[in-house]
Amino acid sequence: MAANFLVTIEMRKFNEKQSRFYGTQVLLALEYMHRMNLMYRDLKPENILIDCKGYIKLTDFGFTKRVEGRTSTLCGTPEYLAPEIIQLKPYNKSVDWWAFGILLFEFVAGRSPFAAHNRDVILMYSKICLGEYRVPTYFTPPMKNLVESLMQVDTSKRLGNSNEGAIEIKNHPWFQGVDWFAMLNQEINPPYIPTVSNIEDISNFDHFESKSKVKSKINRHPELFNNF
Repeated sequence: MAANFLVTIEMRKFNEKQSRFYGTQVLLALEYMHRMNLMYRDLKPENILIDCKGYIKLTDFGFTKRVEGRTSTLCGTPEYLAPEIIQLKPYNKSVDWWAFGILLFEFVAGRSPFAAHNRDVILMYSKICLGEYRVPTYFTPPMKNLVESLMQVDTSKRLGNSNEGAIEIKNHPWFQGVDWFAMLNQEINPPYIPTVSNIEDISNFDHFESKSKVKSKINRHPELFNNF
């Protein structure tokens, strides 16, 4: 039994303690996938579910790909695309760590770091490729450093893009004090437990159009990628 992350959590943003609880689990999930040589490539709040115990699960593996080195497939959700994907360059698993930085930013700020006025997607892609964004003043220094380290346009400087991978991120000061084994074993009290009456309860989910009417994620703006 699970509930939709966005519908269930009605707050526009989390504090850093809540963000750390959910972010830690996402990190563990990505770490496991990367050890299996799997790139997720579609990290975003919409693809996170909360189970009846208050712990999260990732869903929608339509863009997941088994890759040992690099790939160049153009796919993902525009707001979470790493610069190298937009620029049609070969990329590795570090694109997931870029998206992880955006996710943490959105958890705490309640918005995307690269949101553009009037939904100008061209401007948004330009800002992503240049790494132009502002960190809110209420971010703690460790939080600010973490998102800046993850959202590095220069992949050689991006946190997690080394032989250590996820371990490098786990050792960041923002995660100091996290009991990784307790989190993995679901021994930590969650900040929120959704109300789920039975295995068929879908009250925590939004209503969507039938699949045949929904356009693919990457085809939202197919003409825009020709500009990069």
